[in-house]
Amino acid sequence: MNTSKVEISYRRVRYSEASDRYIDFGYDYDKRQILVYIPTADRWEREKPAWARERRTEIVGEVKKTCDAKMTPKPIYEEY
Repeated sequence: MNTSKVEISYRRVRYSEASDRYIDFGYDYDKRQILVYIPTADRWEREKPAWARERRTEIVGEVKKTCDAKMTPKPIYEEY
């Protein structure tokens, strides 16, 4: 059973599955917009831990679902 969670804190969105399995996503905001930074597929494959490499769609989906529900205004997702 997957017990993942997404937490939003100051300038960071963290996807985690266990204390030693997490990925941080940065974001910037002002009163008009929030930009959440998502690595491109190529960058994800090169930079993310082995346990997450083939799960980009699943993990990013969970991050977006949580951010859309909890952030105001609704965030814009920018690949880098």
